[in-house]
Amino acid sequence: MAKIITSFIIALMLLSCQSKEEQPTGPWLVKQSIAYHDPDSAWKNFSGLLHINLKYPDGKTRMSEVLIDNKQDQFSLYEVRQDTIYRYADKDTVYSLVNGLSISQEDSLMTKLRLTPEHTLLMRNYYTYLYGLPMKLMDSGTKIGKQIDTVNFYGEDLYKVKVTYAEDVGSDIWYFYFKRDNYALKAYQFFHDEGKNDGEYILLDGELQCNDIVFPKDRTWYTNDSSKTLGTDLLVSCDHPLK
Repeated sequence: MAKIITSFIIALMLLSCQSKEEQPTGPWLVKQSIAYHDPDSAWKNFSGLLHINLKYPDGKTRMSEVLIDNKQDQFSLYEVRQDTIYRYADKDTVYSLVNGLSISQEDSLMTKLRLTPEHTLLMRNYYTYLYGLPMKLMDSGTKIGKQIDTVNFYGEDLYKVKVTYAEDVGSDIWYFYFKRDNYALKAYQFFHDEGKNDGEYILLDGELQCNDIVFPKDRTWYTNDSSKTLGTDLLVSCDHPLK
């Protein structure tokens, strides 16, 4: 009888340990989401031309074409505003054009349109980060929290994971929200100072597949403190870039 009881206790202990080992964590959830959006690990060699329309709350729109070529380490951004702006950056070269012409450091358009090399690199990081999610969460310096919460985020029950960054990478606090059935990325949110409820949240809607990546199609931006709508990025289409 004692042997049977001992064996039963050991079995319960093994089941308890197995349960703890199999408990899903934040890094596990992010990997499941990456498997959904990038099942063939195509992002590292992704090359595509994204056609994006930015829609403002007042009804105005702005068309952009964004080239992201991770294999060649190239980025370009073509925007149609009052002026036609083209930015280009690769590992060796950064430049901007206005209406097809280069501008000097002294030109007033340089300041007005923020066409410094630093801002062009900022735009490259902005687009490659946002359109590279959730794959970009595997970059060096990213700290994915272990805890997974189930929350209702603006009308939908989702999984929630906290993400912070190493000091030399970034200081903002991010939260990522994933669908519970297939782990697709559904929303994200960032704070500069969470205690002040500053920053923004972004709701994702629809999907568009391009070059083996499943992109969230439309992204609508809101302020955290008042839920004021800032605009919507509409991913209209995606092509292979012309060489």
